[in-house]
Order: sequence, then structure tokens, then C-alpha cells
Amino acid sequence: MAKYVITWNANKTEGVIFRKNDADDDEAIDDAYHAGGSVRCNPCSSVGDYFRDTYGESQDCFIQHVDIDSSNSSKIEKDGE
Repeated sequence: MAKYVITWNANKTEGVIFRKNDADDDEAIDDAYHAGGSVRCNPCSSVGDYFRDTYGESQDCFIQHVDIDSSNSSKIEKDGE
């Protein structure tokens, strides 16, 4: 299982996820807090920066630490491709 940090919008309907390479991965945590409107970091994830512009500066966001087993994940196939 891999460890991740998710930053959720106020309604918890959308979020951005960052993989932690180890338990003390400051980059993933910094990106998550940046996305949620807290302390700005540079450099930062472009996805996290967009999430911050959309949600983090205008509403309360929430941070969640999770473990995800991605060993059974599969690629999304588009129709006709």
C-alpha cells in the first residue's frame, strides 16, 4: 500500500491527491497544504496550484492522509481507442 495526502474542497466532492514517497515526505505535504489555501510553496504541483485557485483561496479545504492499494488499478480505456 502506498501513502497519499488528499486535499478536499469544502463539500468533499472534489480533491487533489499527492503520493508520499515516505512517511516524512515534506513535498507531498507542502503541495497538499498549498492546494488547500494554506502556506504557499514554490515549486509546487501545477494540479495543486489550479486546485488552490479554484477552491483553496475561497473556501475551507480539508486534508486527509490515506493508504491506497493501487496494485489492482487499471488504465481507463476510451471508446474507440
